Amino acid sequence: MISAAQQLPDAPSLLINTGDRWLQPLHIYATAFAHAIVPGFFAGRWASVAISAINVGLLFLVAWRLFGGYLAAIAAAAVLLLMPAHMDFGRQGIDAISIIPFVLLWLYALLGFLGNDRPAAIALAAAALGAGVYSTSAAPLTMAFLFLTMIVVLWSVGRRKMTTLVTAVAAFVAMLVPLAVWVALNPQTYLDTYG
Repeated sequence: MISAAQQLPDAPSLLINTGDRWLQPLHIYATAFAHAIVPGFFAGRWASVAISAINVGLLFLVAWRLFGGYLAAIAAAAVLLLMPAHMDFGRQGIDAISIIPFVLLWLYALLGFLGNDRPAAIALAAAALGAGVYSTSAAPLTMAFLFLTMIVVLWSVGRRKMTTLVTAVAAFVAMLVPLAVWVALNPQTYLDTYG
């Protein structure tokens, strides 16, 4: 990741060409940011460690909202913190961990919407899924599945107002507009990233 981060184009690029393939930008830009703060070979690992810490904090918030108590939230965050796979991905500097904050932010906002029916919460949930598409190569399929899951959940709990569904779809699609424009202008990037 650090070599791709060091070879960033002069103008911001939505997808990054590493010479033999195109990559999603989130982890590359996070690595470049970490490299600007702490230059060196381990910048990609620092970026992953920061994302891991964000994951633990977000899981605390999700568990606090879900269970309504600090003890359960602390226990859930501690379990994630000590989970071997999460620790390993957090230390290795690979982009697989980059999707987790978006999923947790989606879950936090969705739970908030189910609790108080605020349109901003459902917009945040859908926007988090849309933004997560830029995190890893598996993210588009994952985020589409979670978006459909969210719609089914909203329907099954009786939140069937058209404004709720339109807000969710608009927020999700708004996050995908830059990708659609990018792929339309750079069709060669589609097969290497999403094809």
